[in-house]
Amino acid sequence: MLPAVSPFLDLCARISVLDWSALLLFVLAVLGYRSFLGLMLRGRPDRLYLGKLQAYRNAWIAVHSGDKNSLVTVQTLRNNIMTASFLASTSIILIMGAFSLLGNLHGLLETLRAFRPGPSAEPAVELLKLLLIIVTLWYCFFNFTSHIREVNYMSLVLNIPKEKLDEIEGGDSTLLLSQVF
Repeated sequence: MLPAVSPFLDLCARISVLDWSALLLFVLAVLGYRSFLGLMLRGRPDRLYLGKLQAYRNAWIAVHSGDKNSLVTVQTLRNNIMTASFLASTSIILIMGAFSLLGNLHGLLETLRAFRPGPSAEPAVELLKLLLIIVTLWYCFFNFTSHIREVNYMSLVLNIPKEKLDEIEGGDSTLLLSQVF
């Protein structure tokens, strides 16, 4: 008698080589990009847009820390919160759209069959793909809501006079604040 194969291994065996290749390419692209970005930001940040953006953020924080006329600061932080809120809400809407596709998986498979050449898709494989999309969108949602929390924190800190912040941090507080924001 043959040993029973786990459902997960059975599902993995039904995934096409093209799907495995696409998943491998996606993972390698994300890991390669993040590694390259980390190396460049540590070594030569002035050559990247993100490095220059960090320098601009440092200058903005240095100018607006403890500013008595904080209208520009408040408006800028409000715009950051609104942008992150919009993107977090969009992530939730896309997650709900993906969940609604789960409820109509048969109709989705029929639609995909019209656009995709080759053999028909396995329902379990398409379900796994939708779940991976949902996990990715969930990750985006939590990143955007985390940004909202950080901006709220920054709006409180920027109202403290710069001299007091420097005293609390034991030196120039600009770099630390820009890392938080």
